Amino acid sequence: MSSDQIELRSIKNKIIGNPDAKVSLAIGGALARVLQCLNASHAPETRIEALHIVYSLSSGSQEALLQLLNHKAIPSLLDVFSSIDSTSPQRLRAALGRAFKAIVSNITDCCGFQSWGILPSVPRRLWREAQFALEELFQPTALDAWLPHLLDTSLYASICGAISTGVRTPTHRTAICEWRPASDRAKATTSKRGWEKSNTLIISPTTPSSLHFPTSQANQFWVVKHLLHAVFDRQSSLATVTVSLEALASICKDNPAACSYLRMETSSSTTTDTSNHLQPFLLLLQSSSQDVRIASVHLLANYSKATLNTSLGMSGNTATYVSHLREFGIFNHPFLREGNNAQQDQHPTYSLCLTILHILVGMICAEDESLTVRTKACYVLSRFCTDDRIIAAAAVDCGGIQSLFSALVWETKLHNGKATEGEEMQEEEEEEEEEPVQILQLREVRHSY
Repeated sequence: MSSDQIELRSIKNKIIGNPDAKVSLAIGGALARVLQCLNASHAPETRIEALHIVYSLSSGSQEALLQLLNHKAIPSLLDVFSSIDSTSPQRLRAALGRAFKAIVSNITDCCGFQSWGILPSVPRRLWREAQFALEELFQPTALDAWLPHLLDTSLYASICGAISTGVRTPTHRTAICEWRPASDRAKATTSKRGWEKSNTLIISPTTPSSLHFPTSQANQFWVVKHLLHAVFDRQSSLATVTVSLEALASICKDNPAACSYLRMETSSSTTTDTSNHLQPFLLLLQSSSQDVRIASVHLLANYSKATLNTSLGMSGNTATYVSHLREFGIFNHPFLREGNNAQQDQHPTYSLCLTILHILVGMICAEDESLTVRTKACYVLSRFCTDDRIIAAAAVDCGGIQSLFSALVWETKLHNGKATEGEEMQEEEEEEEEEPVQILQLREVRHSY
């Protein structure tokens, strides 16, 4: 064991579970030394210990996270991505993925709303640094460093986690959808002369317009394609399916282009009936894993929301989007006019939205579901109903309000049950117990709905 490894291991043992020690390390001069040990010139075991320290600091205090950004920790991690391959030690790759996912998740939460929890107040300086670091992470050169490792089984879950937590804006989603490996880009560049190249530009998903897919689909939506493959691969574990669905949900949010590709990939090529194009995802709602179920309904909700006011017309390899007014809502779509109730009941969009609402309401009411899943279901329901009066009214008809009241009653019983356990408490002598974070999150998201 080298002297660097001994020193790093000692530092790691001191800061684990000790926020004060993390801050002391971050503001001192040792952090620069830790990041230097990530270089390829150091032994793999030394780099692993340094990655463990980066992970611990990124999950610590805001001051420690700020110092990591000031010392360019993310570029250092990208350099590690560029220096490893499938022959590198598995422990090194796993430690890298763990540290990368943690720092991406934490800087993203500092930039905006927290996906599944309560966002603490963030200093202005940390917000600026986190915003800059997150935008740099989705630049082409940075994507070339970490996205190719989606093919590495040791890094797959961490890369999916970085996508699901880090992708927040239309610019991020467009960058992910447009990205292709360098080898594929080189083939596309040399395969045709300049005036023969097809247009491969993906129009921004924020403005519905004509979207032209090239004849060959192999070079488009590389990330989405591999995520879909992992979801429906029979050899994939439930954990792999879950992280893949979460990544797809983040990419498809407010992104008609990605939703169109997902529709085309899951539709049968031998039939013109596209009413069952989401049947594979609907089947996942019957999974025995509650994590797979909530990830599936999250993806379906984002898919439906992205195509709410979009009429999809297919002509060969061309998908044409026609924008409608927001006030029409999903159930007042031109296909679902009043006086045509029979057609409304049979329309796939109508059925899909009702399916999503019923599943979410059922998850919120189910006391046998975990607290994390019920909280996520509340967040998904809240976002699904946001800015759409028709869906909100349908959610009420499906029992949304009653489900939230049942969650309130269950939360009260849980809290009172914990308070009455054990010996009788002396209120004048006992300090007020801090409310668990999970209960606080469930309370917050219920009020947002």
